Formats: sequence, structure tokens, C-alpha cells
Amino acid sequence: MVVNEDMSVATSFAIVETRLSENAAHLLGTIRASLPLLSDLMRADLIVYLPGNNPGEAVMAAESRPATVPSVFSESQLGRIVIEEEERALFRVLRNGAPQHEASRVTLRGTPYGHEIWPIKSEGKVIGALGVVVALLERGRQRKKSIVFRRAIAQVRQMVL
Repeated sequence: MVVNEDMSVATSFAIVETRLSENAAHLLGTIRASLPLLSDLMRADLIVYLPGNNPGEAVMAAESRPATVPSVFSESQLGRIVIEEEERALFRVLRNGAPQHEASRVTLRGTPYGHEIWPIKSEGKVIGALGVVVALLERGRQRKKSIVFRRAIAQVRQMVL
């Protein structure tokens, strides 16, 4: 795995060896370019997971931290290897393509957080997943926003994916 250090502070990307079609690689590039805006609109940390080189592993291949609220993470998650025992919901998404939503009582930096995982599909096949990590306090604030605003954010997320 090679980490590209030549990126902005708000968004970082890891280059992971994968076997992707040209369309899949283009889609991932589009998602990567959209992460900062989507992260700010969703007021959440975003992580792109790609299948790892070994079964039962995934790599945090791209991330974006919101500028609109404090990040849930104290340091970059870029390049971190995740194993199935740590993130069962992620691997369910990578296998079956259905989104997963988890409210967690576990805290990061003393903050309880929720984790949504959305499949990234290309040509009908799951090629990765987008993790949305948001503090539960912020999630509560988002739910109080106008239904029109929340639907618009959901539509933007769907357009990106």
C-alpha cells in the first residue's frame, strides 16, 4: 500500500492496488473529488473503504473531515486496514450491497457516534463502501432540520454514489 502525502489537509487519499474497471476507477475519482463538499453538507467524517488485498480486510482508501463541525477522529484514518471482526457491518455492505446503519455507544474522543455505510457500485457490482461517521449529538441536530434540507442531502449523497 502506498500513501500519497501530496493532498490537502481536509481530504487525503491512499492509493490501493485493486483490480477495477475503467468505469469503476472513474466513479471512485468522482466520489473522491466530491468528499469535501459532501462531508461539510452532512457534517460528518466520510471514509471510502475498498476491499483489501486479503480476504476479510478492507482499506480506508480516502477520507474527508468536515470543516463545519469538529471531526470525530483525532487523527487521520487513511490507509488503516480494517478486519471483519472489527467492522462486521462494513463487510455485510461489501458482500450484499445493502446499506447499514449503526448507532454506537462506543466513543471516539469521548463522543458517542453513529456509523452509516453505503455501498459504492459500478456496473452492478459493489466495489467499495462509503462510511459516514457522525457524532450522535450532531445527528440529533440534523434530524431537527427541515425535511426538505434532509432530502436534498440524501439526494446529493445518492448522486455522488
